Amino acid sequence: MMERTDGTPNSGIWLLADSNPVVWQNDLDVPLDRRFPTRHNIWTPIERVIQSHLFRECKSRLDEKYYIRNAVEDPCVKLQKDLLADEIATFRGLLNKHQPLLVLCFGQFAFEFARRAQQKENEHSFRYWSVDKLAEQFIKRTSTVRGDAVNVLPLLHASVARGRFRVCHEKFSGGNRDYFQYVGEKLARVLVEHRTDPRLNCFWM
Repeated sequence: MMERTDGTPNSGIWLLADSNPVVWQNDLDVPLDRRFPTRHNIWTPIERVIQSHLFRECKSRLDEKYYIRNAVEDPCVKLQKDLLADEIATFRGLLNKHQPLLVLCFGQFAFEFARRAQQKENEHSFRYWSVDKLAEQFIKRTSTVRGDAVNVLPLLHASVARGRFRVCHEKFSGGNRDYFQYVGEKLARVLVEHRTDPRLNCFWM
């Protein structure tokens, strides 16, 4: 059975995915396991762009000291309001305690889960986020990242690498038609702007 998390929550950058891949969870060690294709479909191309921009602008790169977890372990929990509320409360406690600079959420469920964890009052039903709406949130949130706050940013999940990949690239990329390049550049700019934040100290190589 895979571990619940990977890395330390003291990290300034968290990667929040959806849920354990049920068929493979007994063969994987951690969420977004490096051996599992999903990680390289949804994160590696973005990370490559980030690293390239950071090296050109700062002569540095990120050490991969992320804190990684899935919003829930069992995907069935998504349909059980009480259990889901408990998971959100647990995540809220982690956010309040560790105060990461960035929480990068892969897919609409992970984003809504993290968004709910930042609310003061519980909500009874999840919002649905289309690719367009996630893109709007990404633009809004990357342009207003605060150094004194936990900043939750939505990214796409496996849809960007599957049958809807053309739609995802076009709708999320601000007209650039390359989601990975667009998102990587935006995130790199955020990291450059906040490179002196002490929560990122452990990342700079």
